[in-house]
Amino acid sequence: MRNYAEASAPGRICIAGEDIDWISGPSILCAVNLRTRVSVQSKNSDVDIITFQTGEPFNFIENVLLEHIGAYSGGVLDYVHASLRVITKLGITPRPMTIKVESELPARAGLGSSAAVCVASLAALSEFYELNLSDEQIAYLAYKVESEELQTGAGQMDMYSSALGGLIYLDSLTIPPHSIENYQLPEGLDIVIVDSITPRSTAAVIRDKRKRYNAQEPNFMKYVDETETAIQKLRTVLALQSTDVMQELGSLVYLCHAYIKDFLQVSTKLIDDCVEISMRNGALGAKLTGTGMGGCMFSLVPREMTPDVASSLQEKPVRVFVTSPSRRGVIRN
Repeated sequence: MRNYAEASAPGRICIAGEDIDWISGPSILCAVNLRTRVSVQSKNSDVDIITFQTGEPFNFIENVLLEHIGAYSGGVLDYVHASLRVITKLGITPRPMTIKVESELPARAGLGSSAAVCVASLAALSEFYELNLSDEQIAYLAYKVESEELQTGAGQMDMYSSALGGLIYLDSLTIPPHSIENYQLPEGLDIVIVDSITPRSTAAVIRDKRKRYNAQEPNFMKYVDETETAIQKLRTVLALQSTDVMQELGSLVYLCHAYIKDFLQVSTKLIDDCVEISMRNGALGAKLTGTGMGGCMFSLVPREMTPDVASSLQEKPVRVFVTSPSRRGVIRN
């Protein structure tokens, strides 16, 4: 057992397939170079307390007695707390420590920030306790954090994207996913992300979607069918690994946004406006990413057009991030 360990994990954009993962279907994800970092440090204390702590923008601190691990407060630190709880279920006996989270990702915005927290927390704890957990094991445990401990209703895709990095296709027909394929975006593309800064409850939006799916609502089922078709076309395009496919790739991404807007019906006017502004100013494709009803959209932009796209979005009350694909998932230190 070490006295200090840390790890980081990237956020992600969903190229296509929001919500289809919890229906046991396919999705395509791309990790991005905006990361969450978690450190674990033992502390000398006569009191059996775990301190959970965040940096900006929350700056929260929560002290939990060892005997109360698993009693969640309902706050932003529950993801870290639940990650520790999952590690203890592997037979680990916790001791007084401080677990601190710092993130470049906007929280609850559709970039997989909660998955990145879980993945980075689990990886840092794995290093701290010298468990030697693989990236795939980290992803699986991160899914257990959300599905079993916190019961958020989230599927598997975010955890595997954050842990494995890169551009991946995965099929959630089984737990863990029975198929994961690796691709690359064409060279010369930037990812411009827009945070609409619109508050919403991710869990509430997911609950509503599950009700619609369980009722086999026609629009919802149309979204699933059309998006799954688009995902298979995207696999074909990405397998070509050529810059010549950029236009077709962008068109399919833009089409998937139309499915989210028209069938899934969880986009917003601000998100739609940002999608259209991006397309008019040089983006190849743009779409909402994540749960919807706020959060983020992204655009795939040829590097020479990135300044035009980014500056054009400044007219809206949003935050703009220019980033790139992250080929690395979880990084342990």
